[in-house]
Amino acid sequence: MREIKNKELKTNLFLMIASVIFCFLLLEAIFIIADNYNYGHSYIPHKYDDNLGWKFIPNTSGHYYRKEFDAKYNINSDGFADDDFSVNKNVNEKRIFIFGDSFMAAMEVDITNTTHMLLEKKLKESDENFEVYNFGIPGYGTDQYMVALKKYAPIYKPDIVIFSMLTANDLKNIDYDMESEKCKPFFKLNESKLELIPFDCDKTRRENIRFLRKSNVLDFIYRQISVIRIKSSINDNKKQIPINFYIYESGNPKFNDSFLLNEKIILEAKKYCQTIGSEFVLVVLTNSVQIDEEKWNKTMEEYPLMKDKVWNLEYPEERINQSCKKDSINCLFLLEPFKEHTAQTGDKMHWYYDSHWNDKGHKLAAEEIHNYLITKII
Repeated sequence: MREIKNKELKTNLFLMIASVIFCFLLLEAIFIIADNYNYGHSYIPHKYDDNLGWKFIPNTSGHYYRKEFDAKYNINSDGFADDDFSVNKNVNEKRIFIFGDSFMAAMEVDITNTTHMLLEKKLKESDENFEVYNFGIPGYGTDQYMVALKKYAPIYKPDIVIFSMLTANDLKNIDYDMESEKCKPFFKLNESKLELIPFDCDKTRRENIRFLRKSNVLDFIYRQISVIRIKSSINDNKKQIPINFYIYESGNPKFNDSFLLNEKIILEAKKYCQTIGSEFVLVVLTNSVQIDEEKWNKTMEEYPLMKDKVWNLEYPEERINQSCKKDSINCLFLLEPFKEHTAQTGDKMHWYYDSHWNDKGHKLAAEEIHNYLITKII
């Protein structure tokens, strides 16, 4: 009798497992048919990197999509969103390196419409010898730009180096206490000198996340959990202002150390470029709430306590501009031209839900950087 029950238990267990697998595969098929998951993904897998923390998976391509876009991307053999870089450099060739975060990785638009591709195209109109190399990776801060610069400059030999800085993220990303992702290089100031903090990461965790998010079903569940957590956080913390927004409060101590650390990183990058015979340029990008009044007002509604404070949406630019003048840094601020263009045309330069630049934003950025390089650097 016991043997019969054990046999029935094993059979039921097998049927249950088979049913779960069948349902899972059925859902995968439904996702493919319903949302074209066969050629796109809402997450582009990364891999662990001993120097930088993470990069894209090399030699991959496909479509990246969200609610507002469906864009083609291409990852080169170094793990960056660009064509393959060439070690061999012609005598007349002029190379421009662009370091940045997700704004320069630009997964939200087709690769042909990204800032670095449009910039290269415009430069080639007057000189075919220009090549623009894109080193943008989502989540990077200026500390990782610095580490990447020292890693790749000796290999690919830039003539011009651009750090594209997003104040909404970068000032938080470089602060060890504020940044939640510890699997990355950080710097600290030790008697006014930059000191690299060694990091040791759980490679298995990052690889497991990459593996799980290859599944459309698990990726969908992951994203829904993330949305629920964000909404729950908003509901539970109505009286708390998100840390990112304190960059718009003049003199707020939360970001004072980050501004000072970032200033030192930028100055160190300039000095390093001088040693390798390259020009250095800092380009300060635009945060969507700085341009889109509707989004800023919505933010104020979500966090009522923000209405009790005085905000200056141009404070990050003002603070960075002071250090640029003090240290004689070549700096281009995109906020004013973006605001002027939006006022004149009514164009939206950022996606509404995603907040990254759309095609128009990348086009204007490429034009402004091109004009700055032509008039000030080249």
